[in-house]
Amino acid sequence: MSKRFFWAPVAAMALAACGGDALSASDEATRPMLSEATPSDWNKVAPGVWERTREDGVREQVGVGTEAAEFELQRVRGQRALLAQAQEKSGTPAAFDRQLKESDRYIRVLEANIAEARATGVLEQTPDSLPRFAQAGTEGSPSGSVCGGNYSFSVQFSYQMAGGTVTTQGGWSEFGPFSPYSKELYVYAKGWLYSPTDPDPHETSNSTGLFSGTCCVSVDTTASAYPTFTPVMEGGGVVLGANGCGFRSYRAWNY
Repeated sequence: MSKRFFWAPVAAMALAACGGDALSASDEATRPMLSEATPSDWNKVAPGVWERTREDGVREQVGVGTEAAEFELQRVRGQRALLAQAQEKSGTPAAFDRQLKESDRYIRVLEANIAEARATGVLEQTPDSLPRFAQAGTEGSPSGSVCGGNYSFSVQFSYQMAGGTVTTQGGWSEFGPFSPYSKELYVYAKGWLYSPTDPDPHETSNSTGLFSGTCCVSVDTTASAYPTFTPVMEGGGVVLGANGCGFRSYRAWNY
């Protein structure tokens, strides 16, 4: 793994066990210490896809357009193939069933969106440089415009003494006259005890289904990693525009 969060409470207990003085309650002992990750600028990793590493070590990725949707589809397909291999070698193959079902669901969503965009022949042009929405938003909360309205995502990591929680939220706002496009927001959250190859993680997803002609839509989902001192988590979401009107994606992960 590229990074880990280390906990001040754990350090305090270790210090006490060795005969030292534990941190007092007035100290900021409940906050995770920053990793040694070096903040980076956004880097293009594929047509319509950019990534960066934040100061806290969390990695972020944004995607724009049909080529970004195809990149995401290939990523999820590759992830599923690795899971299938792990299932074959595992002594408890049923432990992977939920992960595989979630992957299959997400793959179907992406495949349908890409097929429709290709069928209409109205493909969103892939930008040469990073759109301003990714630069202007706060860490973990990008937003922007697509398909006649405005979207926003939020992926927040929360750390506790022996575990962690990731919450993903997706939102949509649009004001009349409404656009003719149908849209869908899909969000997911994942939590593992040690690494993304662990069987049977806590994994959830949620979707608005197709909607149009409305001002406000929101959707959220939450996953946890417990019990562990080094929770491994990921959250993300996509805006899927019908009739090829557009695609936006965002994901954040702490591994």
